[in-house]
Amino acid sequence: MKHHLSKMNIISTVTIFNSLLLAYKLQMSRLVHVMKGQWRKMLAGVWRFEHDPAFPAHAILVGKTDHVEAVKGMVRGVFKLRAETPLLLTFHLPPWMLEPEGATSPPQNIVTNADVKMMICVHEWNTEPRLCVIFGAEDVATYQFRCRSPFAIGRRHFLGDGVTEEQHMALVLDVIRVNEILCSQSVMSEVFDEDEMVLLYRFSLEIEKAKNSLDLNLGPTVENGDHIVPTASRTWTMNRVAAPLGRMYAGNGFEVGNGSGGGQLRASDPSHAYDPTINFPSLKPWKSDLTIGKA
Repeated sequence: MKHHLSKMNIISTVTIFNSLLLAYKLQMSRLVHVMKGQWRKMLAGVWRFEHDPAFPAHAILVGKTDHVEAVKGMVRGVFKLRAETPLLLTFHLPPWMLEPEGATSPPQNIVTNADVKMMICVHEWNTEPRLCVIFGAEDVATYQFRCRSPFAIGRRHFLGDGVTEEQHMALVLDVIRVNEILCSQSVMSEVFDEDEMVLLYRFSLEIEKAKNSLDLNLGPTVENGDHIVPTASRTWTMNRVAAPLGRMYAGNGFEVGNGSGGGQLRASDPSHAYDPTINFPSLKPWKSDLTIGKA
């Protein structure tokens, strides 16, 4: 009997502790609206997040002491994303923190635990924070392109500190100043994983931007609500470049070779290089004579 009562007391104590812990969690947390979409930078420099209606919005409970990886895990859960799917968490600061730039201030990326705390703390209690989610290789690359985020290919670094757009575009044109071969996007998505495809998409956008800036015979561009992202065809061009540029990386990077010590391949685009309506199916791994490895 005494053993039974002791066990009941333990269970009761644990239940009370869990209830208090939950109450504390609720007190220190905020209900956050989670929306999948894409940021657009308009001609006036105003940043606007456009919700993708194909993905319903969700609500999650986030505490200001939550780890960023835990928040990413919740987001992957509500959207049923695989661990390999490229994912970015962003938010916009409230209007009172955006002066004097206002809506032209760029979105905030949630990368650290401190970023999570900021998102929870800066919003007024009568307005719930909105977590703007971007996922998928093409969407992540497009967002980074619009933000002009630095990236690297081998020993070449693009958009580093102090580099102007003119210098950057000249460097991109210098890299692709070789023969090109055509390659299907669907084939590339079979050869490369999603992290690697982020860099390929990004570099193709940079190439098209550089080409358009060089072509003085281009007619007026079609106004589509975004002044820096070109439109695309469904075929990519691959650039054959020298072996020293064989390593491409953005964070954890990758290397592409033909297995025989020959030239390396690089992604490029013909004119009209971006189409947000293109969707790529999930394809089974495709074996080839290309060797792919981490940089």
